[in-house]
Amino acid sequence: MLGAVVLLAACAPLAGEGGAAGTETVEIALPAFPQDLPPLAGWLLVSESGGKTLERFLPGDARSVTLELPRNGVCPVLAYPLTETSSGRVSFFLPAGCVYPVATGADWAGGFEASIALRLLTSAQDDGSAGMRGRVSLFNWKRFHGLAALVNNPWNMDDEKILSQITARSFSIYSVREQSSAQVELQDAPGVLYRAFVPAGALAEGDAYPYCAAGENRVFDGERVFLVCPPQAAGSTGQRAYSLALMPLGMYIY
Repeated sequence: MLGAVVLLAACAPLAGEGGAAGTETVEIALPAFPQDLPPLAGWLLVSESGGKTLERFLPGDARSVTLELPRNGVCPVLAYPLTETSSGRVSFFLPAGCVYPVATGADWAGGFEASIALRLLTSAQDDGSAGMRGRVSLFNWKRFHGLAALVNNPWNMDDEKILSQITARSFSIYSVREQSSAQVELQDAPGVLYRAFVPAGALAEGDAYPYCAAGENRVFDGERVFLVCPPQAAGSTGQRAYSLALMPLGMYIY
């Protein structure tokens, strides 16, 4: 399979300086947060060590973060933007991210592949297999990032299929594609709604929403989080209005 050959090439390690034995000090750049979205209150930074996730809060004006990462090892870094609401800081938007050492700057498309790498590395502890970390290290994350960046919304790809194929070393470039979506009308929608993938921007009143049945369809009005729900009538189609179900905000408060 040509695709599998392309994406299973080994990544060249990067040299680093400083840090404890077996680690290196790395500066990871954070992306700009668009000013037309709700005000940025900070970042929730997530990385991985020894099969466990590590969390760290950064202020909204942070432009980069310095981390101690495994020398010559693959490490995902995710940066979740937190927005300020009257109820507190909310983590609604999908993260930016990168997979070190193939990148040292988090971007919005990179959040998807960083989340894939994080799930693989944290699952390695559960199955007691050092082989998983080896498969993650050999996977061509740079090539994957280049392909995923061409997709309109990487988070609409089949993550479970991608995870299983990387694990089985059978990944193909043909897996890097969005699952189908339909433009649907939202019933009784607020005047402005934000989509979870930051580059997708806001929906103005009357705009169609790209509903992906296989994905997670959430929207945010700056204070409340809603789940986009299809019509419940039997035989309904995407031509009918979809409704918004209010989600418990406590699920998203950081």
